[in-house]
Amino acid sequence: VGEFVYITDDTYNKRQVLRMEHLVLKVLNFDLSVPTCHLFLHKILDMHKEETSVMNKLIALASYLSELALVDGQSFLKFSPSLVAASCVAMARHTLDLPAWPDQLAIKSGYSLDEIKECFVSIHNCFTKAETSQQTAVRDKYKSSKFHSVSELSPPVIY
Repeated sequence: VGEFVYITDDTYNKRQVLRMEHLVLKVLNFDLSVPTCHLFLHKILDMHKEETSVMNKLIALASYLSELALVDGQSFLKFSPSLVAASCVAMARHTLDLPAWPDQLAIKSGYSLDEIKECFVSIHNCFTKAETSQQTAVRDKYKSSKFHSVSELSPPVIY
């Protein structure tokens, strides 16, 4: 706090800086987190519903892919969380033999197929490497029937 007082050239004292910080936090309702891939994933999945049995598997597979991307974080830092989520949904849909990126999703999400292409290929690479990866926690988690054993699905051909 002392540094903030210094930055203001002693225009405000320590108590005033703390009071202002408290006021800002109250106005923000102490909600300081940024949107994550997980949040966008569910929003995108809600934009285009499928029948319940397919939808549950789609949710599990898209979540699995997003967690794989999280483990391989360095490759995905250049993409926004919403783009990673869109790519995970597209890959999950493609894996389940659904149209990867229907027009309705493109319109509602604001991402065209061309815009998600690079991230989509990165997700596919991550999905392909998952079986041989030393990091097994995510694969093991999604092997359970609770998640429809989606980690045992094979990545589809994309080229």
